[in-house]
Amino acid sequence: MPTQNQSVFQPIKAKDLINIAIFAAIFIALSIALGMLGTINPVIWLLITVFIVFINGITFMLFMSRVNKAGLVTLFGVSYALLYLLIGAPLQSALLVIFWAIMADIVAGIGRYRSEKFAIASYCTFGLAIFSWFAPAILNPEAFFTGSQWDGLRANYVVDARALLSVPVVSGFCVTIILAALFGARLGLKYTHKHFRKAGLA
Repeated sequence: MPTQNQSVFQPIKAKDLINIAIFAAIFIALSIALGMLGTINPVIWLLITVFIVFINGITFMLFMSRVNKAGLVTLFGVSYALLYLLIGAPLQSALLVIFWAIMADIVAGIGRYRSEKFAIASYCTFGLAIFSWFAPAILNPEAFFTGSQWDGLRANYVVDARALLSVPVVSGFCVTIILAALFGARLGLKYTHKHFRKAGLA
């Protein structure tokens, strides 16, 4: 993290890109591995997404312990947006991921990447980037439910998902995602203090 008088607007170096690559890879790997359980049915899909946000709070907060300048959280989000595109999410979802990653970067920057409270708020904001997968279900349902992300799933899965993802459910799910990010970030902060710093990893 930057010192009190050190500017947060500094050139991004190779070690910064390495940190982004490492933690983005962990974040993405957990998302994919756990996300596979969501193919069972749409309800489990929503529940496992909440758990992914919660458990990845540890990953994100460990990453934040290495962040000391503007732009790193944004690049982290760009990595996640590329994952969305690779697994067939609409372009609209990927763009929303990048938007919320930028917002998360700004939130962390308000605390000059030194404040734990703003780091937690940053992950809560980043949680909306993860929620961005579901936003098109409300904004553009016809395109969303005919996209390639449904390839390989049984036909009634798509029907059930469409019935489940109503405006009230998606709205409540958005709030749940933010709460999961809040508690996940607090857990991540605890682990960063208790375990990772003792091991010299944060």
